[in-house]
Amino acid sequence: MFNAFKLAAALSMIGAVVSEYFGGNRSALGVYITQEAAGFRFDNAWAAIIIACVVGITFYLTIVMLERVLIPWHASIRTIEEP
Repeated sequence: MFNAFKLAAALSMIGAVVSEYFGGNRSALGVYITQEAAGFRFDNAWAAIIIACVVGITFYLTIVMLERVLIPWHASIRTIEEP
């Protein structure tokens, strides 16, 4: 279940930005990236892309932290104990 949440968290940001490329108000991130790139203001366009990346990574890490809290017995969290 948490693997699906982690995948959906990362892809939701990508889907939101890509869907905004095709329309939306000026304050939408996808429209902003498109308009800034069309106006040859690539520094602003790249800044918006980095913001989108940071938001997607934050979504992913939030799910990872929830997984560690809610499923402490999961094998990926356990440490290897030597006899």
